[in-house]
Amino acid sequence: MKKKLIFLLALSSTLIFTFCKSGTDVNSIVEAITALENEYGADPGNARSKINPLLVKYEEYVAHPEGDEKTKIDYLLRAGEMAALVEQYGKSLGYYEQILTEYPNSEKVATALFMKGYTLDDKLKKLDDAKAVYEEFLAKYPEDEFADDTKFLLENLGKSEEEIIKQFESK
Repeated sequence: MKKKLIFLLALSSTLIFTFCKSGTDVNSIVEAITALENEYGADPGNARSKINPLLVKYEEYVAHPEGDEKTKIDYLLRAGEMAALVEQYGKSLGYYEQILTEYPNSEKVATALFMKGYTLDDKLKKLDDAKAVYEEFLAKYPEDEFADDTKFLLENLGKSEEEIIKQFESK
């Protein structure tokens, strides 16, 4: 029993020392994110190469116990958008789902749900899944700023741009 206790104490001390030594305080993560975001915006031609390192930093911040909840949610939304830009749609959906499950009372839940539906619809062409998410969105958030967009997307689910244009022209 004594050996187990000494081992656990040594292990926890090592983990604490490693965590502190690694310089992963929340402020250094925010600084790294800010620098990467600035680089992303400053060089549009090379912007895609900044996305994966940025996703890593967003994830690091979200996992950090000292991170601010609102900032975590904002970073998860940005991560979802960035992942979609590099066609990592499963990862994108994961970020939105993380908001929905870990922060269900956030004011950004409606946005995350809308973006989940849009990704399923527009990027992955999973129309049945998208329909279910859009319907859930409208049931929960009928007055949200994305409600009209959601109704439009739901009404035109599976239609090509040409079909939608023809539909408008006929009205």
